[in-house]
Amino acid sequence: MAAEIQRNAPVLGKVVNLNSTPYTIIGVLPEGFRYPMPGIDIWVTKPSFWSALPSRVWDITTSQIGFGRMKPGVSLKQVRAEMNVLNERAAKADTGAYVPQMRVTRLSDHVAANIRPTLWILFGAVGFVLLITCSNVANLMLVRTNSRAREFAIRTSLGASRGRIIRQLLTESVLLSLFGGGTGLLLASLAVAGLRRISSLNLPGVGEIGLDSVVFAFALTISVAAGILFGLFPSVQLARKDPNDGLRESGAAAGQATHRPAILAFDMRGFIVIAQVAMSMVLLVGAALLLKSFVRLQDVNPGFRPSGVLAAKIALAPQRYDSAAKRMAFADTLLQRVETLPGVRSAAMAMSLPATTWYRTNIQIQGLPWDLNPGNWPSVQIQSTSPDYFRTLQIPMERGREFTSFDNQVGAPPVVIVNESFARRFWPAYPQGVNPIGQHMREGADKTDWLEIVGIAADVREGGLAVEVAPEFYVPWVIHSPQTPYLVARADTDPLALATAVRKQLAAIDSTEALADVQSMNSVLQSTLTQRRLTMWFVTSFAAIALLLAVVGIYGVIAYSVARQIQEIGIRRALGAQRGDILGIVLGQAFVLASLGAVFGIFGALALTRLISSLLFQVNPTDPAAFLFTAALFLTVAMAASFFPARRAANIDPSQALRAR
Repeated sequence: MAAEIQRNAPVLGKVVNLNSTPYTIIGVLPEGFRYPMPGIDIWVTKPSFWSALPSRVWDITTSQIGFGRMKPGVSLKQVRAEMNVLNERAAKADTGAYVPQMRVTRLSDHVAANIRPTLWILFGAVGFVLLITCSNVANLMLVRTNSRAREFAIRTSLGASRGRIIRQLLTESVLLSLFGGGTGLLLASLAVAGLRRISSLNLPGVGEIGLDSVVFAFALTISVAAGILFGLFPSVQLARKDPNDGLRESGAAAGQATHRPAILAFDMRGFIVIAQVAMSMVLLVGAALLLKSFVRLQDVNPGFRPSGVLAAKIALAPQRYDSAAKRMAFADTLLQRVETLPGVRSAAMAMSLPATTWYRTNIQIQGLPWDLNPGNWPSVQIQSTSPDYFRTLQIPMERGREFTSFDNQVGAPPVVIVNESFARRFWPAYPQGVNPIGQHMREGADKTDWLEIVGIAADVREGGLAVEVAPEFYVPWVIHSPQTPYLVARADTDPLALATAVRKQLAAIDSTEALADVQSMNSVLQSTLTQRRLTMWFVTSFAAIALLLAVVGIYGVIAYSVARQIQEIGIRRALGAQRGDILGIVLGQAFVLASLGAVFGIFGALALTRLISSLLFQVNPTDPAAFLFTAALFLTVAMAASFFPARRAANIDPSQALRAR
């Protein structure tokens, strides 16, 4: 497909300007291609040397990623061993410069590191649903085998071997499972097409997902295995049954065991239902924990007020904006124009957007001891902002003041604002003890002048709602003016309605620049929860399906028990049993089945829910409330489903029941 696109694409050979540099298009990659990470649209042979940090500190920057292909026959273990040797040699060289340690990992592991736990959880949830579904089918086949007990007894008496009958039952089971597997493949093709259309699903390689030979082989294997495994249940029951008992039975009584009553009896169907309930409980507990975690995430204070804020990115061309003075002039002009727009309260520029990404740097605190090795200096988050940033995002100032226009001028006394986590880390007695206001710090790696702390801001969750706050400091725009800044503007109405007006103001300043990633800050915050939201909905959906299947299983067992014990119920009624007594007996059987399944499910959930601990936020994997609520919900639904066959049993006419055959 890629080759075809390259041959026919009319853009080949065209010249485009990227950051004022001409590039010739030599190829077009297939749609959905993501390498080495999502969000990359253009690949160039000589990438620009750009960094959020000044060039003088690039020699100690450790966040660099390189790519290489291993030779055939070379394992990752060998490559890591060789890299360890190189790291040791570099450390022993003692050149006086900071030497970062290099680590090797597979690209697939690096790309899928964040999504792998989620995929395993979803795979386990699907496996549970499959087992519960197969259990229901096994129960139906047990009932069908019981109804055919007389048929099998006659065939046995006519010379059919027991092995031949068992092979027939297994064949029927496998054919049924193959039909179900084929139907599942058709539904899977529709589901895959739907996944590709979910733009917010940040799943590596989602464009390459499809039904190939591996998927068909897996589906075939699972279908055959499920057919054989769950076809064994009626086969085992048939093997244990005496053919003479089947010959002595007739009509509706065929397949019934006359030596013991079915009410309150735990046969194979009952144990299957208990297993269904247990697996459903595991999924329900997991869904309850994820739901509770998501609700708590929604209630987290991000440290600023996102409603009413427009956010956009501007990539300044390095050739035209190659100095801090030019970038500052551009920012000042744009902010003045944006703030004059109707409906705009304030606007500001920043190096990064809250809740999306962050930059880190090493620092020194005046008066505190520090190591000569830059690699051992404290590392904290850094944010560069223009004046009005705190007012625009409504970040509370706990102490001191915000930046002013005077702070953002060349030659002004260098100042800095820190967050409360920063203050607590370097002055542990805060808010008591030494007042951080008036203290001095500097970027150790940057070798800037000493910066005076003039304010302490509230903590902002720069990494997203689920990421704990970290020490952070803010510097004025004049100290760090990034090449790709972010614009934030607070509006009186819908912030997205300002996008067109802001674009016009930007074009009036520089027609070659454009706004990118235009969105509201509310959307920015919600996008950080996309993966958790999808995981929660998937698991909840599977849990709901599992609950429905388990309830159907309980209903089926109770209904069948009532149907095969009509005469026994009639005798009880004739001997004086009231409707309430019969109702209590039948509901009691359902309660015992559901309770035993719930108990086993709770133990299973205690063992398995720890696997989703990485997806939980401020929720214990063994949260008692989630376990108790899930158990109560399941028992309530199970008893409600069992009430209908129980009421039918209680309303049986004794005279008709005694005449039933």
